[in-house]
Amino acid sequence: MESLRAKTYEFVEFVDKVLKVDFQQFSLPQPRDIAYHYTCHLRGIGVKDEGVRLLRQIGNVRFKPMEKTDQCCGFGGTFAIKYPAISGAIVEDKVNCIHATGANTLVCNDAGCTMNISGMCHRRGMETSVTHIAELMAEAMGIDTAAW
Repeated sequence: MESLRAKTYEFVEFVDKVLKVDFQQFSLPQPRDIAYHYTCHLRGIGVKDEGVRLLRQIGNVRFKPMEKTDQCCGFGGTFAIKYPAISGAIVEDKVNCIHATGANTLVCNDAGCTMNISGMCHRRGMETSVTHIAELMAEAMGIDTAAW
């Protein structure tokens, strides 16, 4: 089990620490204000600023730091089903923090967080798009992600 764990990485951890990809040669087609959601699962496995380091390398990314980066989005799997009022209040606060950055894109590396946050942004009428860092990297590299 230990040998398998030593070979297992989260995406941003793998790109940053193992592949050591330098994204400074890549750029988004247009400048974009981007905030980053630090997911609970990343904090849980000790991944801290790898995603932000990668974002800051990409040209035309204007990184917008967000308040309460260590705060959950409120999804937590069945937590959102069992405690919808608490979950809703947490994601509302998270979306307020996103809105305060002025970013038009939020990078989020967790499907549950993406669904929860993008849903609240939609309900609030915000024009904020929520995307995975891999999609943003592909865009910067000129890869058409429409077929994904």
